[in-house]
This record gives sequence, structure tokens and C-alpha cells, in this order.
Amino acid sequence: MRRLVIWALLVVAGVVVSFAGPALAAADDDIPGAPLALGSTATGTVSASDPNDVFALALTEGEEVHLKCEPPHGAGAKGTFHFLVPGVSSVGDVDDYEEIRSSLSSGQYVISYTEFEYVAARSGTYYLWIQWREGTLAYELSAARTTRPSIVGPDSDDIYGLPVGLGSLERVVDTFADPDDVYAVKLLAGQQVHLTLEPLDRASKGGNLFAQARLKLLDPSSRSVKSFDYRTLASAHAVNSQYETFTVAEITYTPSITGIYYLWVEASSVGSNFPYRLTVAGNAEVPPEQPPATFPDVPPTNPYAAAIYDLAGRHVIEGYTNGNFGPYDLVTRQQFAKMIVLTVDLPVSESDVCPFPDVDTSTTGLYPDHLVAVAAASGITTGYGDGTFKPYRQITRAQVITMVVRAAENLYQGLLADPPTTYTSSWGAFDPIHGPKAAKAEFNGLLAGLAPPGSTLQGMNAWGTMPRGEVAQVLHNLLLLME
Repeated sequence: MRRLVIWALLVVAGVVVSFAGPALAAADDDIPGAPLALGSTATGTVSASDPNDVFALALTEGEEVHLKCEPPHGAGAKGTFHFLVPGVSSVGDVDDYEEIRSSLSSGQYVISYTEFEYVAARSGTYYLWIQWREGTLAYELSAARTTRPSIVGPDSDDIYGLPVGLGSLERVVDTFADPDDVYAVKLLAGQQVHLTLEPLDRASKGGNLFAQARLKLLDPSSRSVKSFDYRTLASAHAVNSQYETFTVAEITYTPSITGIYYLWVEASSVGSNFPYRLTVAGNAEVPPEQPPATFPDVPPTNPYAAAIYDLAGRHVIEGYTNGNFGPYDLVTRQQFAKMIVLTVDLPVSESDVCPFPDVDTSTTGLYPDHLVAVAAASGITTGYGDGTFKPYRQITRAQVITMVVRAAENLYQGLLADPPTTYTSSWGAFDPIHGPKAAKAEFNGLLAGLAPPGSTLQGMNAWGTMPRGEVAQVLHNLLLLME
């Protein structure tokens, strides 16, 4: 945490955020600079003939260091201290870096110096640059590790993020060095979660000059915080400064669907490093370690995005070798047999013999015949009256919905409630077999979200072929009921 110390009458210190960088000459006046070890002190002077001294300091993520640059009394000179984060190629390029800056001056009665404590948000080489302004400025520069315990642990800069559940963890973000920390958390439909982002230390020992971060809760369809490919569900600010401002960011949220949500701790565009404590309370679970798939043809605006990414994360459905998912591609009957068996997590082995003669025998793996065999043995599919399965025929909405209802009825007794005898689906009594199944499905929420915005179930043909996005939505709804 950066701290600013002010000594009345004799000492004035100031730190601001800015951009700067004059032209340079000698190698030791520019990056990579002269090495400065933690625990050591360097002395020198800058003047009109040698206006820049640059030092390189290796810092470790999560460790706090105390930095001080002080001129002597009485010299009547001025300069500027710059603290530069990793990634800078030259202090002479004003467009190449962002910095923390403070004034240096020496006089008979008043001196200005800089002194602050800093927690590195990422490991790397930082640079300390003393820049001449007036007279001949002598200085003493020191860097030392503080006694504060290190903030240790993994870090993630983008979605999928670091999987977390209930409890607290400590990290640090930095406006300049590492502005994003992202976490993945599984939230449960209808169950409230409370999130807090708290500055680790209230202003102390002179106080943190100014630091703030924003806590954001992102929708499961969010793909990246590095672009605008995310949707914010809630947001709150946390602030810590020397001006006795101390604000904890708090978010209380009740999700409508179960899924993997993202917590984004974003450093402010004004400030510096922000050590924090993130706490998840209420109802939440740790999601899988492996990030879910991302499909360029399934943006957050796709009406089935949340369902597609949920099933992809569970390895129920996969994309194509070109990276796309194909949300509008049609599904064959044998493909859906695989999807429903994986959704309800039925065991499959090579001993499962397929009863349908028109289903190909697999040479490697369990698809298609062994998976179709399990679907048939479980009563999910009955095939056609002639004893065939017609594996390559494109499956219809009515067939998908009937198989999903059968899976729920046969494997999870009591999961689906019986609708009133007068209840019919949005498609009406369109078929003596599939009609009642569609009514039961709609009554229990299995068709929720199936009709995209601007359309209705009535406008969707029950006998029409069903694309992959729609299939994913119905299977996603089934999983929500199962959980």
C-alpha cells in the first residue's frame, strides 16, 4: 500500500499520477538503468549536464517495499521522482508508459521528498527515475522490504478466471502494473450471494494517498474483460485514501439461473496499487478448474449463449474443429442421443448393445451405437415402428422434448410435476404422444428461453427441425431442474 508522509514546516512530500519523459543520452540515464537491490541505498546527483538517473528494482508479486528518495537541506535545487512499472522500454517515450510521480526539492527551510510503500501487483523489473529540474540536485535513494506479510496466491487477468467459492482471499491490483483480477464462481438459481471488496488496510502510517477499485459481477455468457465482450450484472466501488475515505464495495445478488459467474476486480484509472480482501458469502460453489469453451459464433447476444456455455463447460456438447459451435446447425437423432445420455450422466460401456440395425457400429469410442443403446435401454428413445432408429435423420422439436421428458420421468421420479388435465402447451394438442409431453415440459419450465426475444413458442413449429442452440437450451433447463 502506498503511503505518503508529511513533516510539518521542514518537509513537504507529494505524489501525483502523470505522464512525462524528456529525451535522454547515456545508457545509465535510461532503461535498463543501474541495478538497485532491496535493502540498499544509492546516492547521486542530477544537473543540467546529466539530468537523469535511472535505477532498476526487481520486485516480487505480493511483497510490500518501502521506497524513499530524499534530497539534502540547503542545496536550492529541484527535481522529480518517477516510479515506473514493468514493460517500459524508455523513460524518454511519453507514450510508452504510465507512472507514479512526486516532486523533489531542497532548500534552507523546506525540502520535498518522496516516501511510500508499495505492493507489487506482479513480479518484474520496476524503474526508479530521478529527473533534474533546477540547480544541482543531490539525492539518497533507498528500497527495502517491509515486515508486512506477502500477499501470495494465483492470479488471473481475464475470464475464465481463478475458481473461487465461499470464503475470503487477498490479492492486489494496480492501475498501471496489473489492473484486472478475475474470478469464476458458481452461483445457484434463487439463492442469494453477498460479495464484498475491502481495502486491506484502513489509512494508517500517513495513509494511502489514493487508491480505488471496482467490483463487478458478470453474467455467465461473458467472454472477456479485455474487450466489451461481457455483461455487468452489478457493480460497486471500494476506496482507500489518506483523506480518510474508506469504502467497502458490496454486492448482494440472487441469480435466476445456475451457472458460472465472474467476479472482476478492476483497478481504477486514477490511483495506484490496491491490496484488497474479496469475500464471497451466502450461497456459492467452487466451479471446475478447466475454463469452459469459447466460441466466436456464440456472442453474449446469442439467446442461447448461457445454455451453450453451460453445457460446453460440462462437456455435454462440443464445438467443431474450426473453433465454432454452430448454434443454428441442425442435430441428428444419434447426435441427440449422445447429448441426452451425457446430460443425465448415464454410464456407457462397450457392453451396451444397440438394438437398432441401422445404427453404425463404432470402431473406436462409444459413439454412436453404445450411446444410442443406453438411450434405448433407459426408455429415452423407442425408435420407429419398423424397428429402426434412423440415426441420420434430423431431430424435431417434438422428438427432443419427448425424449427429455422421458429421461426426467424414468431416471428422476417426482422431478416433473403433472400439469392440470386442462393444461396444454403453447402448441396445443398437436399429437396424442408428443402433445402431452410438450405440455408437461412447458409446465415444468423445460421450454423456458426456447423462444428467442421477439418470438413465441406458438410461432415455432413443433414438428420443425431443432438446431443446436435450441437443443442446448432445453438440456440446460433440464440440468437446472436436476440440481
